[in-house]
Amino acid sequence: MASKKRVLLCVCGIPRTFKITYKSLFENIIYPNCHKYDFDIALNVDSAGYGIMYNRPDTYKTGVSTYNMSEDQLLKELMECYNVEPAKVRLIKVYNFKPVEPIGALFIVYARVHQILAELHKDSTIAPYDYYMLHRIDSVFTGPLNLDCVNDKLLFITFNVIRPFYFHERDVLDTGFIGAKEPFMKWVWSFISTAYYYSQQTKHYKNLYTLDPIWPNTAVFKNELLSLTEHNPNEILAKKGFVHTAELIMDNLIVNNQPIKSNIITLGNIDMRSSLLYMLTKCLQLINITLSEHLSPPLHTYIVR
Repeated sequence: MASKKRVLLCVCGIPRTFKITYKSLFENIIYPNCHKYDFDIALNVDSAGYGIMYNRPDTYKTGVSTYNMSEDQLLKELMECYNVEPAKVRLIKVYNFKPVEPIGALFIVYARVHQILAELHKDSTIAPYDYYMLHRIDSVFTGPLNLDCVNDKLLFITFNVIRPFYFHERDVLDTGFIGAKEPFMKWVWSFISTAYYYSQQTKHYKNLYTLDPIWPNTAVFKNELLSLTEHNPNEILAKKGFVHTAELIMDNLIVNNQPIKSNIITLGNIDMRSSLLYMLTKCLQLINITLSEHLSPPLHTYIVR
């Protein structure tokens, strides 16, 4: 009998509703696939609950906007929910991100993933993983996912509501995605390398963002990205005006015979935003990707706040 493939589930975010949402991860990802896949779970969460509520159509309101418990109690309850057979919790990391930090909420999701990868890389007793998944802890799935459909692709799990927000026409940034190691690392690297450059410019989070030596192919992929441009990467990231370029690339990028469109509202620092968009649109040209809305039946997530 062939050995099972190994999957690392990176569960990240503010765990204000995890006692509701954890069941969806087991019912739609772990249980339907555990006969062929082994699952490890690594959590990276805040211990402080922020009472941020949005009047948006893609958010299911529970009335649970904040939670109050000690960090020890939080860790205990996370273990009770997630360290359940057939899954195994390998890591719980508490990283209290404050919304006022200049790096922004989008980057912090990938900072959490980076921290998970870095911590697990130190543990030589953990066997390599075949697949990696980012799952937003306050989200649930609309149905089960057959992991056999992933293969060597990067599968973006899209929101159930399409909303006009920058790069979120189908929401492929922080809702969740799963892929084989190479496409997963390429996507994460594109995010954190942009954040690393931005941090160097603003003197925040210096030397925090690097996948070396977690992913040995970092240099190879960097050269692949460079082959798509005519400039030094620092020059690319330092320039303004890539919002329009990113829109053009996204408008012409086809996934499963459907164009991915980008309705961009520029918020905050245009250098960071436009640099991110430029890097990600280039990255998507080098990854075999698909969207969960094109599965049969379609699969989406929605946020539970």
